[in-house]
Amino acid sequence: MIRIAKITEFGSRLVAGSVFLVDLVFLEAVFQWRVSTHHHWRHELGDFVA
Repeated sequence: MIRIAKITEFGSRLVAGSVFLVDLVFLEAVFQWRVSTHHHWRHELGDFVA
């Protein structure tokens, strides 16, 4: 029973780690996309801050 619990815990950690990595990659992709189109969003950001 303890062994099953440990396997389940490991599995949930693995899933959490995978989701975390996917989030990082996604955020990086969004960031790169924003940088490549920085003229537009910097202008919008300036309007938003002002």
